[in-house]
Amino acid sequence: MKLLSVLILTYRNLDGIYGTLDSVFLQDYPALELILSDDASADYAEKQPRVAAYIEARRTPAIQRVIWVSHPQNVGTVRNMNDAIRASRGEYLFSLSPEDILAHEQVLTHLAETLEETRKETEKDTQKETEKEEDAPNE
Repeated sequence: MKLLSVLILTYRNLDGIYGTLDSVFLQDYPALELILSDDASADYAEKQPRVAAYIEARRTPAIQRVIWVSHPQNVGTVRNMNDAIRASRGEYLFSLSPEDILAHEQVLTHLAETLEETRKETEKDTQKETEKEEDAPNE
């Protein structure tokens, strides 16, 4: 099973992350990692230990890794996301914001299945195009 990285970017909104985390913990996809990346929230040092304890108390065996990225100065959303991506190891990436809730426990399974089907179709199309190019007469 391919690892799926769930990226959660925060900025001044760690209080809104608990429902988001619960919806991730309920997912039936068996190979997940959490990447939490904060963009210099003033209260990060105070709230991060509580969030970390919450994660450790509730995480399921599907959560293989939890990675924290913290920026001492505000770097903006794009760099915050890029740093979260760099920290991830997943074949697939999925981004959530605090207060986002996954609608049901199969969201990430359906996402991974769709991405895998798309990858296979793309490989087939690429192979067909390569074969056409090889069969085309040289000019």
